[in-house]
Amino acid sequence: QEIKNKRSTIDSIQFNYKIIDLKENSFKITASLINDRNDTVRFLSHSCSGDYIYLKYDTASFLISHEISCNASWPVIIKIAPKSKYVFSAELVCLKINKKPELSFYFNQVSSTFNIATYKNSNEDYISNHKPENLIIGKEIY
Repeated sequence: QEIKNKRSTIDSIQFNYKIIDLKENSFKITASLINDRNDTVRFLSHSCSGDYIYLKYDTASFLISHEISCNASWPVIIKIAPKSKYVFSAELVCLKINKKPELSFYFNQVSSTFNIATYKNSNEDYISNHKPENLIIGKEIY
């Protein structure tokens, strides 16, 4: 699906990533969400499946390599302080030779009054958070 109105920031939040470990058929990625605002921002994540479920990438060329196996994953709110960043990692397995990942991130911002207890944590909620207007186009840093 082609994304219209591609944005490299959403509300002064940037998404950068670095390929830190290149193996024969996989990439280790370190990613950062950078808050350039003067106030704390909050976004939705999950306790076990983590932030990589909000990555957008070429699924025909790559698969996420799961390092942790969980029986359940619950919604959590991650906070990024003003003028700071939140860092997470992921590993992608390459399905096509000589292909390099291009990443974006579905940033699902929530307010300070968002009640996590009322969030349904259903597949419907997960899909509804993958809206084009929530997508930050990633910038690879070297």
